[in-house]
Amino acid sequence: MSDNSFSLIASQQFDIQMNSKQWRMDTFNQLSKDFQLSGVSIESVSEEFDLTEIMLAINDSIQSVKSNKQQWDNLNYRIDLPTKIDIDCLSIEEASRLFLLRCFQKVWIRKHYSNSISKDDVNDIEEHLKP
Repeated sequence: MSDNSFSLIASQQFDIQMNSKQWRMDTFNQLSKDFQLSGVSIESVSEEFDLTEIMLAINDSIQSVKSNKQQWDNLNYRIDLPTKIDIDCLSIEEASRLFLLRCFQKVWIRKHYSNSISKDDVNDIEEHLKP
């Protein structure tokens, strides 16, 4: 599968799954983890994990860190956007949406592939990895 087809699938899934509170919560938790690991703070959001509220929190964090090149670079590295995207040319709102979409992709991949491995396969892998 090419990067473009994966991006299209993830974007379509994003639009569908963001209607679910659980997906919004998992995506925001991944986003918060990435921000924290890069040394950038992000405000918490209400227990409803409203998408507008999440976007505002991301916007505020990006606004506060964008002028600090080292933190900005650390955040971009941690979020791991494709290198062909020039993040510095995007508006804060565009960057926020891309950050959220990328964190959604991480969650989607984790859920999609962790569910596709059977318990027997996991046991075989663990057995194979034993010294």
